[in-house]
Amino acid sequence: MEEQRERAERLQRRKAKEAQQRSLMDQQLLKAIGMVEEANSIALELDQGMCFSIKLRVNQSQAVREATEDDFVAEKEVHIKVDYDKVNVPSAMWEYESKFVNRLYSMRELYQDYVDVGRNLSMIMDNLPVEDNPFVDDATDQSIGKALIYLEPLMYLMDVEERTSIYDFKGKSMGDLSVEIRVYANEQCTKRFGEIEMSDGVEDELTMLAGNTIYIAVFVDKAQGLPPELSRDVYVKFSFWPAEGNAYEIPRCKTKTINPVFNHTKVFAIRVTDDFIKHVQQTALEFDVMGSGGDDNHNNINMTRNGIGGSMSGNNTMAGNKYNEDDKKRIAELEAQVAEMKRQEEEMKKMQNKLMSHPEAKKHVQAALEVAGVDNSKVCVVM
Repeated sequence: MEEQRERAERLQRRKAKEAQQRSLMDQQLLKAIGMVEEANSIALELDQGMCFSIKLRVNQSQAVREATEDDFVAEKEVHIKVDYDKVNVPSAMWEYESKFVNRLYSMRELYQDYVDVGRNLSMIMDNLPVEDNPFVDDATDQSIGKALIYLEPLMYLMDVEERTSIYDFKGKSMGDLSVEIRVYANEQCTKRFGEIEMSDGVEDELTMLAGNTIYIAVFVDKAQGLPPELSRDVYVKFSFWPAEGNAYEIPRCKTKTINPVFNHTKVFAIRVTDDFIKHVQQTALEFDVMGSGGDDNHNNINMTRNGIGGSMSGNNTMAGNKYNEDDKKRIAELEAQVAEMKRQEEEMKKMQNKLMSHPEAKKHVQAALEVAGVDNSKVCVVM
């Protein structure tokens, strides 16, 4: 009975968190929808051959925790998907705050220059350096996809050796990533923990090491079967502990290849605490595989994905894709609200114009306001 009561309380806390997150996300989406519409309008006017749309992405390591905790809600982030009219140019995913918003300011400035020269497109675009064009993506550091490694074996100080799939924002497999994780007793990673005597009621070795410092070596071996159009300057970034800390980036692969070899190890010195134990039990380590298109992207990419390793099968879906349909519905509803608000605003402007152009109608409105007991001086008419 007590367990049921605690579970009910956790579920109630989760619902409250979900409501709070939904409210904050809706506010951000309403703002983003207007900005995306503006960017699309400018892109169309300037004949840039591209289209922006909103995508919500879930922190996948948090999604794993959400599946195991009743009162935890994984955070969602707003991203901007960029689709191009050219068939061979792959879609890109822009960070909302750090990239899209900054680019939009430059788009506005470019559009104003276009208006200032009498809407002469060639006069503006012909003299614009590529690096100054906010619509041109430099094709660097695009996320190919993310891979997850579950950490629970570390509870028993077991090695983790995984070749795991890399999934893009659509949930499609984009190749594989090979990773090894080992626990050591010294910083040089030459000494392993021997047999640990277990206390009564303790089921794992990591709990027995509470208060001690351990050294965890994360070895990123290689990736295989990556998309050719993003196979330049490939590297991997991840955050181990704290999970919200700055991401660590391994060195980039110096050659363009769909099978980059990294052969890189990063050692983390970690003091075993209750929070860290909980983190290992309930979350997964998220690797973000990054790549660039380089010059090939600007030359209307001719390479095509050949499905190495089943990369284009599209049958595999990433954990967290259950949010997609609900998120699409929410975005559509908010877009409809924005459209309705704009429609009402246009109707109001038309009515105001009629009032200003027909003095008699304006007198009737003023008379109606007086009958209703409304102080006309407090009525704001937007010109």
